[in-house]
Amino acid sequence: MLDDAIRERLTEEPGPLPAEVQARYRAALLAAGCSEAKHASFIEFVAVFGDEHHGRYGTLADLGQDLCALEDGEDSVAGFLWSEGVPRRFLPLTSLETEAYFLYDTGDDSVVLVEDGSLPRLLAGDVDQRWPSFDAFLAGFFDLE
Repeated sequence: MLDDAIRERLTEEPGPLPAEVQARYRAALLAAGCSEAKHASFIEFVAVFGDEHHGRYGTLADLGQDLCALEDGEDSVAGFLWSEGVPRRFLPLTSLETEAYFLYDTGDDSVVLVEDGSLPRLLAGDVDQRWPSFDAFLAGFFDLE
């Protein structure tokens, strides 16, 4: 579950998504390999408080919407990254329009940053920063540290 300070920040604006959207996003996350036991904070953030979020590091994209687009056969950031050889354990937190990629690693609940958006660097394991957990990343993103 999300840290209380993070949940409070998200509840203020934009607030929780409608229940039917939460259910669809949760299903898409589970289909992408997330589990309620291992990825509770991440699932709560995406499924309950989806939408774009602005913070210290820029804008986080609506991953739930992206995964639903992929399920519907539409273009998606996750689909593009996976087609380029990025392991499926990485889920994009930013759009392809940015010069830096923030990616959630479902393997260990961490978040990685590749500042120049270089897929070859990411594939080689060369990242600019790694947060040890999704909550740690959000605390920095929302200036709650």
